[in-house]
Amino acid sequence: MSVCETCTMEEKIYICCARFPQTGEQKTMVLESGAVKKVCPYLTREGTCSIYSTRPDNCQKFFCDRFLLEEGTEGFNSDTPYNLIKALHDNE
Repeated sequence: MSVCETCTMEEKIYICCARFPQTGEQKTMVLESGAVKKVCPYLTREGTCSIYSTRPDNCQKFFCDRFLLEEGTEGFNSDTPYNLIKALHDNE
């Protein structure tokens, strides 16, 4: 599971997916709650990126706080690069 899968749509909009980083482009999206938000034009209603395999460097290199969560906390994902590297060092 990707760390992004643990985020709500609202978190994605406020933290990382509010606009396309190369152009600042946005589209209007109506959320399930009825709230109307401006979001990245490539953010799908399911909360995924429709251009994930070709997304720009800014998106690829973005690290939110959830990458740094400690084991046992909500949103922790042992498969993030940070946690995989930390596990390697902890096992040395």
